[in-house]
Amino acid sequence: LAYAFLDCQLVAETAHRIAARFSVNTITRKDVEQRIVTQLAFISCLVAFCSVPLAALLTARTKRLDFAPVLLLFGGLFLGLSVGLGAFRGETVVLLDLSRSITPFAFTLALDRLGAFFLLLLCGVAIPVTLFSTSYLSRHYDRARRAWIWGLLPLFILSMVLVVVASTAFAFLSAWELMTLFSAALIFVEGASEERLHNL
Repeated sequence: LAYAFLDCQLVAETAHRIAARFSVNTITRKDVEQRIVTQLAFISCLVAFCSVPLAALLTARTKRLDFAPVLLLFGGLFLGLSVGLGAFRGETVVLLDLSRSITPFAFTLALDRLGAFFLLLLCGVAIPVTLFSTSYLSRHYDRARRAWIWGLLPLFILSMVLVVVASTAFAFLSAWELMTLFSAALIFVEGASEERLHNL
């Protein structure tokens, strides 16, 4: 997370260097601040998706905080929706370079207008799915399976978001493999009958 905040500072410095090099004052302080806010919102979206499984694990045994994973997931989805809307309108381009912190290979996430369209689509569909899942899961699943589903669903959504915003081959392939693993895990939560395993 500290690397991500340093990346925000790098975005501001790079924008000022570009403006100084070309003697163009089109990049204002307000634009730089807007980019930093958008980048922080995008990082918060990713962190929210990652923290839902932890919240599901912590609240699996208590009934009082059963809604915490759902609220975190909704928060991440609405943040993704707002970031996607801002990038789709062409106001900002989110760029997040995680090559130094996660892996020695190039791992960069970038959100342009095309990626923003798919992020809007993904979050726009995931919000009603999550809304429907809250009542459906409580009626048809026991507490242990609900905890597994609430732990795996946001990771599956996170992997789809990473597929959409991946701008390097390594990031795209990693996100694609994570999406495959999490979708298979969600299928296994349903059970391990021979027919299901055959169809997998």
